[in-house]
Amino acid sequence: MVGRRLLATSILLASTLFGIGAAEKAVVEMNLFSIFSYSYATQQWGNVMLPDLKLTVSSENSGNVQGEISLGTPDPTKTSFSVDDFIRKAFLRARFPSFRLTTGKTRLSWGDGMLFNAGDILYGSSSVSVDLTQAELRSKTDWMVSINYPMGFFSFVEAVVLPSMTGKAEDMGMGLRFYTNAGETKIEGGYLTKDESGRVHKFSASLQGNIGPDWYFASSIAIDQTNPNASDIQESWMISGGLFHMQYLSGDRNVSLRLEILSRPFGTWKFASQ
Repeated sequence: MVGRRLLATSILLASTLFGIGAAEKAVVEMNLFSIFSYSYATQQWGNVMLPDLKLTVSSENSGNVQGEISLGTPDPTKTSFSVDDFIRKAFLRARFPSFRLTTGKTRLSWGDGMLFNAGDILYGSSSVSVDLTQAELRSKTDWMVSINYPMGFFSFVEAVVLPSMTGKAEDMGMGLRFYTNAGETKIEGGYLTKDESGRVHKFSASLQGNIGPDWYFASSIAIDQTNPNASDIQESWMISGGLFHMQYLSGDRNVSLRLEILSRPFGTWKFASQ
């Protein structure tokens, strides 16, 4: 595919120019999950054991070039797999005098929120089907090339290019994010266009500040390029927000408290059983 060939070439070129060298550490994680299910139709319980294996190799966390490769078992609910399903992360970050480059399969943090984040227009952080016991609540990654260009103290512009899933250059995705501060408040705006069974344009805005606890707010909409009607735009509108506070205790201990909400003001609501 056009986009992935470009990404592979970028990683190889950066590796040759800067010399990543030997990896600093390799981490192996092994988990065995016991999943119970109940079928209402047959009124029977079921149980299955699912293994999860993850191997992560990362370079030294210093200098101007950093890389990481993380391989793992794919989603067991899928009926067929590709090589890409086993690659969770494979990226290279390089710091140049005037900008920063990230290329490969990884995750960029747009917007604010650990569980709900309307500003995450790259991957989407609105699903409630999340295992709250995971170390990473939102871990979806994708192939990309991004350039981060600083524009001052705590201010930057970030551009991202997503590969084409059809092999056609015109189906590649592109996005832009602007980040700055206004006093004690962080302001962020984002735009993304990509092919999702038809080209769609997404816009987002995020705010973050402190009133004792940290507060954050994000909102986004999506506009279909082929049929941009008002009802669909209203249906896509999402708002998320949250509060976060860390209370420090004696003996180098702390307790973290977080509250998050997500709302679709014009969404159609119903019970899951309906």
